[in-house]
Amino acid sequence: SSRFFENQLSGARQFEMQVELKDKSKSMLDLEVLRKLDKIEKYLGETYGAGSLFSPVSMYKEANRVQYSGQNAYYKLPETESEFKKASSLVERYLGKNYPKVVSKDLDKGRFSGKMGDLGSHEIFKRNDKLYQFMAAESLDKDFKIQITGSAHLMELNNINIANNVFYGIIFSCLIIAFIIGFML
Repeated sequence: SSRFFENQLSGARQFEMQVELKDKSKSMLDLEVLRKLDKIEKYLGETYGAGSLFSPVSMYKEANRVQYSGQNAYYKLPETESEFKKASSLVERYLGKNYPKVVSKDLDKGRFSGKMGDLGSHEIFKRNDKLYQFMAAESLDKDFKIQITGSAHLMELNNINIANNVFYGIIFSCLIIAFIIGFML
């Protein structure tokens, strides 16, 4: 049942978000950029409700953990420049090839991909608004342009369009019927 996915596997609803650097002279794989992206990832996991996230940040966190024999305490961004260089080497040699694609070829766009509970359109749109507010409050919107993407988001937009079309179709039909009745009297 869907409760199993909700409780054990971070949910059944797909979460996808594109992050684009505004400063094209920087790379998604710069340590400074990854630290800012880490703020976004923490918000998505702790507040937004997205779990099992794949992102440029999680790729480097995984590389850092590998350097320390897989200990969960090291699932974090490397703290020093030398640790970061080692993690970068792991990403280039192994993880980058076997990890889901989370960075564009030109390194100016990244992707956050995960799962979350199916909370309904109203709640999802509220969380999206709060995400944009968080980006502004943390001044992350100066560095990044974000866009919620993915099939779940497209289905939400499609459902809104269908509901609007049905509503306006009913209103139009009622007006036509009223006009015909008024014309007959």
